[in-house]
Amino acid sequence: MAKKKSSKKKAATKDAVAFEASLEALKEILSDLEEGNLPLGESLEKYEAGVKHLRHCHDSLNEAKTRIELLEKIDKHGQAVTKPFDHSATVEETEVSDEEADSLQEELDEAAEDDADWDGGLF
Repeated sequence: MAKKKSSKKKAATKDAVAFEASLEALKEILSDLEEGNLPLGESLEKYEAGVKHLRHCHDSLNEAKTRIELLEKIDKHGQAVTKPFDHSATVEETEVSDEEADSLQEELDEAAEDDADWDGGLF
């Protein structure tokens, strides 16, 4: 049984390394393509390789997302009870009066002025 956990950890580490490698390769390809100094044939090859790396990263992230679970509680037998992680964002909208909005805007403006006056020093 310890071998299963060990092999799962190794697989997870391998997946993370493969994801990081694909992401880094994708960044390099993007940089090369943005420079625009490559011949058309090489640009197409890099583009196709970039699409493969992008798919790999996307698939890895989707797989990771499905594996994430939240601990909900511990049952009476001491076993963890989990539920799938809900990755959707939630935002509560609140009504703000015009006076509150004006006050908040003034605070933001003052903070922006303070930032503009800051010389970058510590003191």
